[in-house]
Order: sequence, then structure tokens, then C-alpha cells
Amino acid sequence: MEGSGNASPRLGKYELRGELGRGAMGVVYRAYDTVLRRDVALKTMSTPDSDKAQTVRFLREARTAGALHHPNIVTIHELGHDTGQYYIAMELLEGQTLRQAMAAGQLPPIHRRLEVVARLSDGLDYAHRAGIVHRDIKPANIFLLKNGTVKILDFGIAKIAASDTTRTGLLIGSIEYMSPEQVRAVKNLDGRSDIFSAGVILYELLFRRRPFAAEDLGAALNRILHQQPPGYSLFDRVLPDELAAVLKRSLDKRREARYTRAGEVATELDAVAETLKGRVGTEVEERIDEVIASGVLEQPDRESSVPVVSPDAETRDDPDVSSGPAVGKAAKPSLARWRNKILAAAAVVVALVAIVILGNLQKGKAPEQSALNTLPPRTSEPSANQPVPDPVVEPSQVAAAPEKPAAGVTEVAPSARKVPARAKPVPPPRPGTLDVLVMPWANVAWIESLDTGKRIPSDASTPVRLELPAGRYRLRLVNPYVGKPFDLEAGVRAGKVEEIRYTLPGFDARGLAREILAREGVGGKSK
Repeated sequence: MEGSGNASPRLGKYELRGELGRGAMGVVYRAYDTVLRRDVALKTMSTPDSDKAQTVRFLREARTAGALHHPNIVTIHELGHDTGQYYIAMELLEGQTLRQAMAAGQLPPIHRRLEVVARLSDGLDYAHRAGIVHRDIKPANIFLLKNGTVKILDFGIAKIAASDTTRTGLLIGSIEYMSPEQVRAVKNLDGRSDIFSAGVILYELLFRRRPFAAEDLGAALNRILHQQPPGYSLFDRVLPDELAAVLKRSLDKRREARYTRAGEVATELDAVAETLKGRVGTEVEERIDEVIASGVLEQPDRESSVPVVSPDAETRDDPDVSSGPAVGKAAKPSLARWRNKILAAAAVVVALVAIVILGNLQKGKAPEQSALNTLPPRTSEPSANQPVPDPVVEPSQVAAAPEKPAAGVTEVAPSARKVPARAKPVPPPRPGTLDVLVMPWANVAWIESLDTGKRIPSDASTPVRLELPAGRYRLRLVNPYVGKPFDLEAGVRAGKVEEIRYTLPGFDARGLAREILAREGVGGKSK
């Protein structure tokens, strides 16, 4: 950085005219391009020349991000290097970050909040189709222009920016918006990770709190991996069905259950936002305010987030549905009430079908009696010349005529016939359930039955709910960041839910968080 006398300091061809912001990764200046004669934002990066691998990654990722041209992504003009310091020149934005707007309590109406996340999703969709994953979507990286335009900051830069001066608060701030697969060090990270982060922002915009907020890093990791957001079981009762569905799907801890494209999120949010303009949106905001005021969001949600996995079957959901407390007059009917109504209607339909079938069977057995039942009742004795109709016989009195035995076959009296007793089918043994909760997390490599010696490979990650036959089991678990593989043993009883909890020895929440952030390039480096 150069400067002499009263001249403004310079960095390359840029004249620095004031500081716009300062963070762990460097300083952002308001600068003037003396060649193209335009104002720009100049972001300096504290990447040392001695870190060659980091420098190569910085150059590659910055060039890739510079190729992105979308209305909802900040435009990068140039990547430069001067006097031992890297910098990025980008378009100068007038407005504030989403984090600043939230901190000031300047949230727009609910339909506008949905539009903010929709435009964020548009930008993400464009980048994902270009093969770039942001990895650090959070309110501080979302910029709101004065004209209402939404811009994503640091796209492609988060992966390559690192600093040794990251504070604990910044560690938590980034961790709380990470997806479960980022925390678990999934190698083939894709756009669905950014969709989860966008879902976290959507929750925060609706309920004015972060879904996985925690006072320490260990608790933040645990909530991302093991817990649903507070109020999760109330989404369907407080929010419009379509909005509740978007929020739940975006925040699903299983990435295969989330949206495959961020563009789908944008489309659905735009449709919901259109319906929430005016009085309808105000009513939804009032219901949300009631939930916040009730204190429900201060308690962990009771609905389970642990999927059930059977070693011999595909993964399926097994939610513990909780109706939760009533919320306002406009609260939606609970799932249990709808289930009861559906079951009652189904019972009526089944009864009607049974009546129709029984009537058809009676017609098939004694058709002549149906005709007799249609005759008018007799009011007097018949005359001698009047034929007497056959008496009316109830269907229960009709017996099938016995079949004549074939020639040469001696008929056996009914009492002498031996009818083999029909054996009752033996129901299969009921499986049991094993909840495996490892702090912070672990991959299940295999499950071995100690009774049969059979070993079943697994690709599940904790927290996981395993459906297993009754017996004793040994599980091999792996966490690449803490020690060697380790085994746990547990018993499973038929029809029962067992739980096994384990904290990895030597687990250091802060150290693991730094490692995660360093791996993602989000302001942290392990030592």
C-alpha cells in the first residue's frame, strides 16, 4: 500500500478513499479506479505469500467467481496483488447487509422477506449450475441495495479465505449456518448445502432467531446434527402449508431429501409471497408473534429428527409428531385431528362396501328369495284355487343343498369327517429400535450381530435410528477428525426403543470447529 504526503494511499491502480468494513479476513475499502475512473469496493485478503497452497487456491477460486455474472451476485472486476497483499476489486454497493438489517430490527413485511430468500436462491441456482458452491451463506454475506436488489457477497471467495485471527464469535457465526454434511466433512459437497444455509436464513427471517443458535461451539455442532429447529412441530399450524413445506424441506438434515435445485426454492417462495401480500400476510405475522411471545421457541422442539434406518431396507422417516400447544384462533387443525377424521370417513366407506358385497352374495345364493321378498304381504287366507306361494325364508335359514356323491363313492357322514385343524400363522418377531447418538458425530461403518456373527455394512451417520431384530450388536464407528475407529455394543429388545449415547474421547469443540472452518475456507485455520 503506497501513499506520500497528502496523497491518498493506493493499492495498485486503486486510490483508497475510506474504510467500508473490517473483518477477520481483511479490510474492505471504498476505492477509486484511476484507470477506468469508477468507484469500487476493494477487499484485501490476509493470505501470506508463504502459504503457497492457499495462494493457488485463492487465485483459482477468485477467477472462477469472477466469471459469474448474475443480478443477484456481486460482480468481481479484478483480482490483484500489490506490495505483498492480495485484493479483490468488486462493484460498490449502496445499502446494508441482511445481518445489519436484522440487528436494527428493520425487517420488511413477510412477503418481502420471502422474496429476499427467493432472490438469494436465484443467485445460488445460477452459481450451482456453473459448478460453484458458496459454502458460507449467512446474513453477513447477503447485501440489500437501497433499490431492493439482493446481492450475494464473497461468492467463491469463502472457500479460499483463511485467517489465524478468527475470534470465537465468528467461529460460531459461521458454524450455525453450515449444513450437516459440511460439519461431517462430506467430500462431494454440492449446492444442497447452500440450500440448507438459505433455509436457516428463511427461518431466522420468519421467527427472528437463528434455528441452531448456541452459546458454545459444541452445542452449535450438536444442534445442527441432532436437533430440529425450535417450533418445528408448529410449522404446519402457524405457517401456510406451502411455506411450511419449503422451510421443512430446505432444513432437512438428509441432503437427499432437500430440493435438488435452488431455483425450485425461488419458484415456490415467489408463489407463497404473492399470496401473503396485504391482510393475509399480516395475519401470519400475528400468529408468528404469538408463538414468539409464548416462549415455545426457547425450548428444544420435541419432534424427533432421527431417521429410521433398517439394514435390509431403504431409509424412511419415523417422526415423533407432536401436536404442540394451541396458537391463536387462526391456528390450523392438528395432524391428529385430521388423522381421526380421515379414519372415521374410511370406516364409513368400508361399512358401505361391506353392505353392498353382502347383498350381492345373498343374491347369488338364493335369487328366488329376493323375488319373494318383493311380494305384497297376505291379508287373508288364499282360496282353494289360489296357489300358495312358498313361505318367505330369511337368508340365514338358507342352507346349500348337499352334493350327491359320485357313483361308487360311499358318502361319509359329516360327523365322521376329519377336518385338519388350520394352524395359526406365527407372526414374525417384532424388531427393536436403537438410537445411536454420538457427540459430535460419527459414521457407522458396519453393524455386527453378536448372536449370529453376521456383519452388515452401513453408510449411516449419527444421529441415526436403527431398526434391528432383537439381540446384541457391535457397531464400528468412525470420525475422521477425532482419534481412531471405535466400537460400541448395545442390546435391542423386540418392540422397544433403546438408546446409546457416546462422547468422543478428547473431543474439543473449539478445535473441531476451527478444523471445519479451515477445511471450508471460512475464516479459520487449525493449528
